[in-house]
Amino acid sequence: MSKQKKQSRELRTTIQGSQLEIRQAQGGRTLAGRCVVFNQPANIGGAFLETIAPSSFSQTLREDDQIMLRDHRSELLLGRRSAGTLTLSQDQIGVTFEVSLPDTELGRDTYENVRLGNLRGCSFGFLVRDDEWSQDAAGNLTRLIKNVQCFEVTLTSMPAYDSTSVDIRSVRARLAKRDDDSGDDDDLDCDDADANDPRCDEDDEDRSVCTCECDGCKQGSCVDCSNANCESEDCLANRCGVMERNMHFQLITRRLRR
Repeated sequence: MSKQKKQSRELRTTIQGSQLEIRQAQGGRTLAGRCVVFNQPANIGGAFLETIAPSSFSQTLREDDQIMLRDHRSELLLGRRSAGTLTLSQDQIGVTFEVSLPDTELGRDTYENVRLGNLRGCSFGFLVRDDEWSQDAAGNLTRLIKNVQCFEVTLTSMPAYDSTSVDIRSVRARLAKRDDDSGDDDDLDCDDADANDPRCDEDDEDRSVCTCECDGCKQGSCVDCSNANCESEDCLANRCGVMERNMHFQLITRRLRR
């Protein structure tokens, strides 16, 4: 029996700088604030430092639809861009939002909790399209996020710095490979020098070596699979990012249709 696949989705919360405010609009209630702040290093779960680059939301705001939730719960829906109830805008500082709250118990409760200061933060869920990793002499990792696919923003009272979907072993292996061109990936020895290779997993001895021919998988990490139509079972066994992303969006879509 194979173990549960890691989620590709990541969550980040903006508490400082969220600038939440309430606005009494004609015939309804509106909230506004900032859900993303650029160029602000954040310690992600003690695993690495992360900075979101300016313009990293340009593509997703142009191509994708986003929803606003409470605490990342799909059943607590507050707004949607395609419905005209949620607006997201990018500037040099970050991403701002404005949401027209529904006249429901959830909408009224959310408005009152922001007014009272109980809800102070914004969070967003995303998948990384392009990032850049570096490692200093002490082994500390730094990540620059350059392009994201954002699918939700959320109002929250609690920080959500979720680094579990980032395979740190895979990142370190890629950086080591970049610095050591003499390495041979054809002969893995998971009991010796290659023990940290992303294809070696002491908790899953049956994990296969990926046969997907895309550039991402050739680098040794199926999390970074670049084959948009990937259907390789080997790739899925190695936590294929494309297929996990598709499965996640299918799950979100099914929940929203209930």
